[in-house]
Amino acid sequence: TPFSIRYMFEPVAGKSRALNLAVTQAKGDIFLFTDDDVRFPREWLVDMCMPLIHGDGSVVVGGCRLASHLLREWMTRYHRCFLASTEYLSDSDPSEFAGVNMACLREVFSKVPEFDCELGGKGSPKGEDSLFPLQLKQAGFIFVPRTNVCVEHHLLESRLAYQSWIRAAVSGGRASAYILH
Repeated sequence: TPFSIRYMFEPVAGKSRALNLAVTQAKGDIFLFTDDDVRFPREWLVDMCMPLIHGDGSVVVGGCRLASHLLREWMTRYHRCFLASTEYLSDSDPSEFAGVNMACLREVFSKVPEFDCELGGKGSPKGEDSLFPLQLKQAGFIFVPRTNVCVEHHLLESRLAYQSWIRAAVSGGRASAYILH
């Protein structure tokens, strides 16, 4: 590949800490964020980076859909969105993003220096993907919608179990309270 790949280890558990370490160690001017349980469309890198290369904005908001084998009859849009589906986002003016598919310029970290470690850490509520875009919007960065560039989310089926939904609801409530505070 034309990219250098380097493995790093963050000894303190938590997604926010891992993201912050990656941001401080990365050499490039464009950052792409995703998760380990997604599959990408063929032209994902190009489609997500071109708006940044052309100067259309500072943040690119991609889409995400659940893998078809994970969809259940009982799921509403709320359930799917709770599992990172971005079908709720506006195609013209997305207000937020899911961290499974977003890109940004290095410059955004000059005004919003890191992901909040009170969210997205071991034992802490999830929500780093919710707070960060709010901070970027407040800092005045322009979001470019690319919600049609969809990654496919292949989460563990255990996340569909009742107890997993209860844990996720409690975590989501705690994250919302933290973000609103």
